[in-house]
Amino acid sequence: MANKSSFTTEEWDALCDAPQLVGLAVALAGASGMTGTIKETFASSKAIVEAMQSDSELIRALCAREEVQAAGRGLRDALPQLKAETFAESQQKLATLARQPRGTELAQR
Repeated sequence: MANKSSFTTEEWDALCDAPQLVGLAVALAGASGMTGTIKETFASSKAIVEAMQSDSELIRALCAREEVQAAGRGLRDALPQLKAETFAESQQKLATLARQPRGTELAQR
């Protein structure tokens, strides 16, 4: 079974970042208003917490507290770079961000 040692550092970072990036993308994807966005954010967080108790060693490792915190820090650092003139432009920047290695400046992407 795959575990952290099965991946390069870049691959592992991408895997660890994915749940939070997906959660952010879901929250930004619809026009569900503030209440809907908050619900989507909590649902994403709940899924990550539940995954910490998964039967899969790989899923537990991806959702370990230190991995989630590192992904969160990276996402928080990148959020100012997502600011755009239009909602569609912000969505495009998020898509670009999701494809880049952790710690890479969005401007360089």
